[in-house]
Amino acid sequence: MHDRISNVGQIYTIGISNAGILNIGDSHQATPKARTMAIQKEGPTIKKDLQFEDYSIFRQKANWPKTLQSAKVRKKTIHHDVNINVRQVSLMALSTSSIFQVGNLNKISSEARVKHFRMLQDNEQN
Repeated sequence: MHDRISNVGQIYTIGISNAGILNIGDSHQATPKARTMAIQKEGPTIKKDLQFEDYSIFRQKANWPKTLQSAKVRKKTIHHDVNINVRQVSLMALSTSSIFQVGNLNKISSEARVKHFRMLQDNEQN
């Protein structure tokens, strides 16, 4: 990987969360990972203690597409300028293992696992 100089004038962003990355400059490798439980609930607070290990989605190995693992790609990039010039970026949000990169990134492996819960109150009237 050939180093380049990243020149950034302005970046406006509202939020970065859940293993989101905003990176200016060169990086050899990025591996953001997020494990999240999203709960939509009616009524009083949750009394149950939720653990990632209780749900198989967080214990399973990732099922990456085989074509990506075995594909051999030859790539030649010619940089006509040693500088990467960015005048202005307006970015609303980065979340759940996403990356905004200004510069070189040699290898990326990103993963997000989300378990959604919907806990509704019993609608029976007493």
